[in-house]
Amino acid sequence: ISLHTSTSVYGPWTPYGVVLGNNTLGLWDTDTTNPAPCPLSNGSVVLVYRGCEIDCGGVELIGVASAPHWKGPYTRLTQSPVFMNPNEDPFVWRDARGWWHMLMHSLEGGSNVGRHAYSRDGVKWVFGGATLAYDTKVYFNDGYEVYERRERPQVYFDEKGSMVALVTGVKSFGERGSYTLIQPISH
Repeated sequence: ISLHTSTSVYGPWTPYGVVLGNNTLGLWDTDTTNPAPCPLSNGSVVLVYRGCEIDCGGVELIGVASAPHWKGPYTRLTQSPVFMNPNEDPFVWRDARGWWHMLMHSLEGGSNVGRHAYSRDGVKWVFGGATLAYDTKVYFNDGYEVYERRERPQVYFDEKGSMVALVTGVKSFGERGSYTLIQPISH
């Protein structure tokens, strides 16, 4: 996982380098991708990521690392995946009570593709295979659509830290392309 920096979202971007390299021990996270950083008020960062065997030819699992600063250095908090269920595209945040939450795209098949896990310390996670956060069916004012794919979950928060919207990438059946779907969260 490498880092690039810029003072503007329009660039130019300067490569900083690798902040969390592939695991060279030949373990489950020989290949590390899909980083999801969560910066904390003290300047440190918790980073969840997808790990898999070389070139992601096997099962995709979730790992967690941390760093004292966003520039690193990042250290794996465990040498094992945080749970053994195959998932990718993690998104992580910490709620007002200090609990950690993670949304991810489940790779277990079917329409129940959005999963949730939680943790008190960000290292030991509670995840049940049936912890549905969202599925491929999305309701609109004039009906609903069932998508072929729905992944890359992220949550948009307001300035008070309340969840406002679920953001996912979706692909309709029979279509070649995909797009970003922003779904309001009701309280």
